[in-house]
Amino acid sequence: SLLRKPNPGMHLKSLPVVGGTFLNSLMVGDKESDRIQVEGLKTLLLSGSYEVNIQDDVCVSRQELCDKISKYLNNLLDLS
Repeated sequence: SLLRKPNPGMHLKSLPVVGGTFLNSLMVGDKESDRIQVEGLKTLLLSGSYEVNIQDDVCVSRQELCDKISKYLNNLLDLS
């Protein structure tokens, strides 16, 4: 299904509802197949149930995930 990750169907379906674009969007997942390769869409992965390749977008705790989301949103607001 195009609605299953790593396909962007869920995001494409939601964009008209929220009036958004992929530019500066953020997606959170918990496994490698959750990395959706779409320009403008940033992915953060929460390490835990599945093995993930440790990269800058991998968080090892919920607190780290919240911190990275907060930092990402603050950076967006600074650009406005």
